[in-house]
Amino acid sequence: MTPRDYYGWTRCFALFRGLEEDPVIHAFYELLKDPTPESYAVFVHELYETGNTNWTRYFREQVLSLETGCVKLASRQKMIPAVMLSAAKTELYALSEMALLSPGFFDIYGYKAGYTVEDECSLYPLWLERVSSVSRHGFGAFAKWHMFRLEADDRTDAGYRLLPVTNPDPVKLSDLVGYKRQQQEVLDNTQALANGAKAANILLYGDAGTGKSATVKAVANELRDEGIRLIELNKSSLHLLPGLLDELA
Repeated sequence: MTPRDYYGWTRCFALFRGLEEDPVIHAFYELLKDPTPESYAVFVHELYETGNTNWTRYFREQVLSLETGCVKLASRQKMIPAVMLSAAKTELYALSEMALLSPGFFDIYGYKAGYTVEDECSLYPLWLERVSSVSRHGFGAFAKWHMFRLEADDRTDAGYRLLPVTNPDPVKLSDLVGYKRQQQEVLDNTQALANGAKAANILLYGDAGTGKSATVKAVANELRDEGIRLIELNKSSLHLLPGLLDELA
């Protein structure tokens, strides 16, 4: 297989065609199309800009979090047609090979900035697990981040933008002093929500600095892997809540 062969595969992707919108993956495809010192440098630059040096790990996460037709059906608890699953299997096997292409694969003369790859990458079984538990993992932005803030924006049809918090507060419940009973109530109620059971709305009140916001963030961190996502909006944006709930549904 040559880089051009792999590039030909990318032109045939139907289900995972949206991967190319990612700047790193777009640069990788361009490298496959025309392996030159410049296209290689652009790809590695884009990978470095994300704070990553492991291509396999980065590529795998983009594939597993991509919003596809299969994921949309699964999120609505609808059956995925066999023909779509067959396409997913074929494309994911090809993508698994591409995730393992190391710097040495590209026969480019001269200095090459390095990146790392892993020894193995089997995307299809990982993707099936993600799809079968989409309500826990989420997809798109909700698979990549777990805290968001709502920002009013009259330039959008919805009247707002939902922005990920890329560097969230890493606070843990064990970091907080006092109010253990109240914190446990919040945790138990949110755990019920994550489990699909009935959960109540909660109002936290008290003096500034007593840990209300910190408790909410800590619980969101605690239950991130169980599907809990946190969205912050201020009082002036409460009128946008119905539209936000529709989007989340």
